[in-house]
Amino acid sequence: MVSVKTNDRILDKEWIQLMKEAKQMGLSPSDIKQFLNKKKC
Repeated sequence: MVSVKTNDRILDKEWIQLMKEAKQMGLSPSDIKQFLNKKKC
């Protein structure tokens, strides 16, 4: 795992890339949250 530290937060580069791709596909932050919440159950 490769990570980046910004303002005392550590962000995973793969996660950042995944979020960028989701945004490019037209998914909103609420779409992503809804998807992740479904996968928790």
